[in-house]
Parts: sequence; C-alpha cells; structure tokens
Amino acid sequence: MRHSAEEAEKPGLKELARRMATAFNELGFFIFDKSVDDVNAVMQALRRASVEHMVEVRRIGGKAGLYIVEPRDGGCRSLCRYERGCRDEDCLRRCIDECSAELRRKVAEALRRIARRQ
Repeated sequence: MRHSAEEAEKPGLKELARRMATAFNELGFFIFDKSVDDVNAVMQALRRASVEHMVEVRRIGGKAGLYIVEPRDGGCRSLCRYERGCRDEDCLRRCIDECSAELRRKVAEALRRIARRQ
C-alpha cells in the first residue's frame, strides 16, 4: 500500500515516531494510552518505518486504554538456539539479550528516520 508524501509528513505522525524512537532507545519499549495516542496512528508509524513485523502491540494492565509496543524476541530465540548453536542457558540468555538489543536499536533507528523526513 502506497501512502502520499503529504500523509507521511503529518506533524503528529512525525512527533509520534520521534517519541516512539526515544522510548525504544531509552527503555526498549513504548507504552501509550489510547486517549493520548491513537492506536491506528501508532500502527501507521510502525508500518511507515517497516518494523511492524519486528514488534508486538498489546493491551496491558487492568486499564483498557494502556498498550505496549515491544520487540518480538521469538526470532532471537530461534536464531540463538539453531543458527548460533546455544545449548546452555547462559549462552542462550546472552545471545537473546544481544539480539533483542540489536532489534530495539533497529526499531528505534527506523522510527527516527520517519521522524526526520522532510
């Protein structure tokens, strides 16, 4: 699906992408309240950054309006176990931590690119 350049440049989307990038950089995830950030806008920023397949968006807590966007680490687990050959728990934990950190960096950078577009 192609989006117009004007749509990509919406100040709200750029600001949202910037805040998401900062959160991923500093915390490793992004928490939002749907009364502040529209769920569709969050998803649009993730699609625009081409990282929707790298993250999971889900509701959290007892309050229906809180959501978290966090990296999917299933791919890291498989990579470490099968491609990198980690068999013991220490190797697996270190490898998954490194892989997840790289995933968070990639998501943050992709979101920063969206925020910088002019």
